[in-house]
Amino acid sequence: MILPINPASAAAPESHDGSGVEKLLQPSKSSCGVRERLKRHREEVAGKVTVPEKWGKEELLKDWIDYSAFDRILAAKRIATARASLAAEGRRAANSRPALRVESRC
Repeated sequence: MILPINPASAAAPESHDGSGVEKLLQPSKSSCGVRERLKRHREEVAGKVTVPEKWGKEELLKDWIDYSAFDRILAAKRIATARASLAAEGRRAANSRPALRVESRC
């Protein structure tokens, strides 16, 4: 049986891992915003977390690279190039052959 939780009596979950995340998530009594709290948290944990230069699995990232942003940029150029090529071909064809004439004999 699931009972509804009374928001007035429900206590906020607390984290005691020492990371300072609970301070980050709780609204501050001062008038600082989210950016300021994130900046303060970043400064508090600076130097405590090590980030390795290489993790040995960089080769696997090639499978996950999303090329759609590049394709969108290049697609416009390809379309413009194809359009220019077709227009040039049409001009060459028009200059090399005489125009087709249709005569009406009605």
